[in-house]
Amino acid sequence: MAQEKQDNGHATEIYVNTRPHTWNENKISYSELLALAFPGEQVGEQDTVTIRYSRGNNGNGAGSLTNGHDVSVKKGMVFDVVRTSRS
Repeated sequence: MAQEKQDNGHATEIYVNTRPHTWNENKISYSELLALAFPGEQVGEQDTVTIRYSRGNNGNGAGSLTNGHDVSVKKGMVFDVVRTSRS
């Protein structure tokens, strides 16, 4: 259900795993959050990733994000990206 992303004309500060990031689009996707949370790392088949967010837009203030989806970005929005591996 990914929608076309558009540059919102200004930088928005978001937090991914407590680290601040500047985002320039209206929406952010599951895969984009993975890249911000784990730069340069590959997520393997045995990895499970959970993405939860809070401080979002009205009606979508908190929730979880699944692969292939995106969410509207708001200043100060917080994302927790957790990766677990089976051994």
